[in-house]
Amino acid sequence: MNNQEILIRDLSKIISEKIYDFKRKTIFSPLVTGNNNLMFALVEGQYLAKSQNHIHPGDEQTLTLSGKAEITINNEKYTILPQTAIRVPPGQVHPLVVTSKETWIALAAYCDNCSLLKEKNKKIIKNGKSNIIKNTSRVKFQNKNNLKIKNIFSPYITDVGYLNLSIINGHYVNNGDSQKYCNFGENIFLTLSGAVEVETKTKKFLLSPERAILISSEQDISLRVISKEPWVGINISCKNCPLLQIKTNRKNKLSY
Repeated sequence: MNNQEILIRDLSKIISEKIYDFKRKTIFSPLVTGNNNLMFALVEGQYLAKSQNHIHPGDEQTLTLSGKAEITINNEKYTILPQTAIRVPPGQVHPLVVTSKETWIALAAYCDNCSLLKEKNKKIIKNGKSNIIKNTSRVKFQNKNNLKIKNIFSPYITDVGYLNLSIINGHYVNNGDSQKYCNFGENIFLTLSGAVEVETKTKKFLLSPERAILISSEQDISLRVISKEPWVGINISCKNCPLLQIKTNRKNKLSY
């Protein structure tokens, strides 16, 4: 996938796969959709569904939409409810079990298949055992034009990890300014409710509920809410990934 490509996927059209006792819809992944860095998936599990002990070379960040589960990280148990976000540090064993009769549904982001993590002699940055769990309802919004953004996890904020997770709310404003993003690293937006227009230099894309877009690196984009219903979206990116920063710095040095 080159730096000019954009991927759009409708969750309703993605076939689920079985992983442990769970069903997973892989929305984007270097192995499935051919993008460079990020994996993004919707995961569902029924009561008492369990995962095996496993680890990831980079971050795993999960946001629970419904149901309840218990995850163990570094021998400490965490209860995850709706609006709870979990960051599993690299290299940590983390089994999970669903503890509610209601189906556990979560959005999960990883960078397992990122080529930068696979390069030889790359050091995993510090585990950062703080900032593992957050109740997103307690995180304050930041106002940016016509959007309100909650930054849940970010290497820039927490000084740990590789991925950025944000929740975005927006309202329709006639002739209002759009929110501009300078896209460094891959950027994913998923609509939960309402609708937003994503605009690049050459095209416009509509994101309605359960529609996701992945925008490759080095593209300027803007978001404009177009529905009278408030727009609620999820944003995953790797724009603050320290490995990506190292690669860019090396590239800039070679260009002189």
